[in-house]
Amino acid sequence: MPRALPNRQRSGTSLIEMMVLIAIVGVLAATSGFAMRSWQDAQRIQMTSRSIADLVHLGRGEAIRTGVAHLIFFGSDAAAADLLTPSGDAAAAVLIRDADSDGIIDAGEYVNSVAADDSDTLSWGVATATTPVPTDPTPDHGQPPPAAWTFEQPNGSAAHWVALFPDGTPRSFQVAPFAADPLGSGAGAVYLTDGRRDYAVVVASLGGVRVHGWDAANGAWRN
Repeated sequence: MPRALPNRQRSGTSLIEMMVLIAIVGVLAATSGFAMRSWQDAQRIQMTSRSIADLVHLGRGEAIRTGVAHLIFFGSDAAAADLLTPSGDAAAAVLIRDADSDGIIDAGEYVNSVAADDSDTLSWGVATATTPVPTDPTPDHGQPPPAAWTFEQPNGSAAHWVALFPDGTPRSFQVAPFAADPLGSGAGAVYLTDGRRDYAVVVASLGGVRVHGWDAANGAWRN
């Protein structure tokens, strides 16, 4: 006749074993949650950067197609007011068709925009990059980017906007009254960060656009 198992063996999993199992599951869940958040943050800044680059591409294409200059504002308009879509939603960048050539966002000129980040994780500028993107033509390349946007006005002062002309080139411009500089004057960059990752969108003097990410391990920008 088989011998009966002791009570301890018949009970299956002991309390200590159960506690260890719960602790392991908790660690795995926390690790998985952190990895998921990190992946989401990485996707968010990458997608926002690419959306800004796409907005520049769109503005350039529309300027060529319509023969009307298109303007992009980053962060705020020329009067330092928050950027909004026609429906009142917050925007990080706005593209307009400057039909009256005044350099100001007027009703009916809206073309498209990049939505503002609603997670409070993204901001303009850099957190870890120690140099500007090599193709950014404006700042001192021995220092970190001096500003979140490195576009300029015709008088050389800083601007967070750029005009895209029907010949396909970006131009620096000022408002009140509107005045734009000649060919090749609109090159510059936009920098974004989530506190751990830095990205840059660079607009070349002939209208090309590239997105770069800061490689902290190698201390350099990558495409």
